[in-house]
Amino acid sequence: GSLSLPFSSALASDAAMRPFAASSASGMASTMTTSQPFASAIVFAGKNIENRSRRTHYRGPVAIHAGLKAYPEELDFHQQLVRGGEYRLLKDWIKSGMRRHGIEQDPLIRGHIIGIGMLVDCLEKSSSPWFNKTAFGWVIESVIPIDPVPFSGNLGLWPCRFKYRLPR
Repeated sequence: GSLSLPFSSALASDAAMRPFAASSASGMASTMTTSQPFASAIVFAGKNIENRSRRTHYRGPVAIHAGLKAYPEELDFHQQLVRGGEYRLLKDWIKSGMRRHGIEQDPLIRGHIIGIGMLVDCLEKSSSPWFNKTAFGWVIESVIPIDPVPFSGNLGLWPCRFKYRLPR
């Protein structure tokens, strides 16, 4: 069946608090904790693959949680957003995405949910420059940033309910 988005893509000027709740058959939305700067790369730099050691069969809404672990040296890594595309520093891709959304926050913010998207597939092969050939690639699409919501993380996919606001 088709999944409907549990979040609004309304204009960012709408400051209403919205519940993050499931619209999938399971009745529960999921959250994934990712280390920084990779959580910010998913939300602001178009990182469409999250590399994991395990496969997932879950498909549906997923909140992007920036965990407490950070690798600041990765911000200075040259990265393509698409195969054959321009190489730029990861911090430049992230900051560009943050500016596009009018967001001024630490690109290494930790311990917060910072975006919402859809987990649409799990791949063993991908041409994405974000894909690590030794892992499973969780494909994330339709990501929108939200005002950061403080939250404790967890391993894997974990159930979560919270209220969020789109950035102004």
